[in-house]
Formats: sequence, C-alpha cells, structure tokens
Amino acid sequence: MKAAPPEPAIYLEALKAAPAVRHPRVTERLVAVAEDRSLATPDRASALDALETQHRFTPETRGRLKAIALDDSADSAAWVATRTLGRVMKEDYERTGTYAPYWKDLLDIGTTSDDTAVRLLALEMPSYSDPLLDSDSIDTLAKVMRTDKERDVREMAAFRLAVTEDPRKALAAYRAAFDGEHDLCVRWAFLRFAVRAAGADALPLVEEFARKDPRLRQDYLDFKALYATGTTDFARIWLGKKEHHDCVVEEGAPH
Repeated sequence: MKAAPPEPAIYLEALKAAPAVRHPRVTERLVAVAEDRSLATPDRASALDALETQHRFTPETRGRLKAIALDDSADSAAWVATRTLGRVMKEDYERTGTYAPYWKDLLDIGTTSDDTAVRLLALEMPSYSDPLLDSDSIDTLAKVMRTDKERDVREMAAFRLAVTEDPRKALAAYRAAFDGEHDLCVRWAFLRFAVRAAGADALPLVEEFARKDPRLRQDYLDFKALYATGTTDFARIWLGKKEHHDCVVEEGAPH
C-alpha cells in the first residue's frame, strides 16, 4: 500500500479476481488496510472493493466492516464498506441461503448512519438477491418510512418492505406511514409497493389511499382494472400500469 497512485488500486483489482484473496491471511490484511485511518480514503476503499469476491464473512469481519460503514470520518470508504457487505451477502445467500446476519448489519447501518447515501445503499443491497424478509424487519423498516428525513430513504424502505414473508404486516406498515407522509412521490411508493407485497389483496388499502389523496385515484383505478383481467404476476401488472406522477424511480428497484 506504499506504492504511488494509482498502483495500489491496480494491484488490488487484480487480487480481487484471484482465488488467493479468500485466504484468511489475505482477507485479514485487506480488512486491516480498510480500517487504517492513516491511509488515503481511495486506498481504503480499494481494499474494501477487493473483499467483494469473498464467499462469506465471519461475524468478526462483518462487525469490522460495519464499523467502517458507520464511521463519519471514513467518507467514501463507508459507502464501499456497505456495498461490500451487501455483495458478500448476495454471494453467501446464493451459495448457502444465509442472509439474515448480513441484513441485520445492513439494517443497522440503514437506520443509524448519518450519511444519506450510506443509509440508502444499506437498504438497497438486498434488492440484488431479494430474500424474503422476516417479520421482525418490518417494524424497523416501518419506522424508517415514518421518520427518516430523506425522501429517497423513505421510498427505499417502502421498496424493501415489499418482499416479505408477512404481506399483511407490510400492508399495516404502509397504512401507518401514509397519513404522516406529505410527499406525493413517497405516498405513491407506499401505494405501489403495497400492491407488490400483497397483489390484489392490497386493493382495499389502495382504495383507502386514493380516498385520502385524490391524486392517487387513477392509480387505484388502474390497478383495479389490471387485476380484474385475472393477471396475478406483479411484473406483468406493472408492465400494464400507466405512469401518472413525475417521480424519479429509485435506482436498482425492479418496479
């Protein structure tokens, strides 16, 4: 790591693609580099990036990366630490079905980081493997929808909530958040993700939202007509849905 820029990044990119990167000694060294506050942020970020090809992280390693993600002084390295946790979660989930420990760390980051971009990324990362979220996660995401100061984060929490093992509890969370939310785009997110979570069973709630906010009435009528055709797959429903709001769709969200 004492080479002149940009050589460290080049070496680490090559290491990332090599099986040797998963040797415990190499992994430990990369984590140590990532933790070293005396190094330039890009070098720390490159070390974190090189860790993304790990098959799994031990609880200790996850904890160390989480600490970097929550370090206000880490700058962009905090964002890369969050992304690395998410990408290894995807790898471990695809290999073994394990996601819960990583998701707990990401959820903690998504609710406690002071950096909006880090919070947003932490909540987004499960999108790339879409595990069914457990019921306990709903309470935390529901709080994010009600309290986070950033619109994008509230929308991402709504999106994350749509893939859950407990659609009824998800619908209750959307209902609880709706009245206190005054941004049309976030309300629209609550509506469409309620439909994604529960399909036609969400229509009574969607009708309720439309009564409370007439700007959403056409969305209710659209979804009602689409489900009346007998289609149940949300991907096909979404293809037939017209857009009525000038809202930017959050990156990575398969609406």
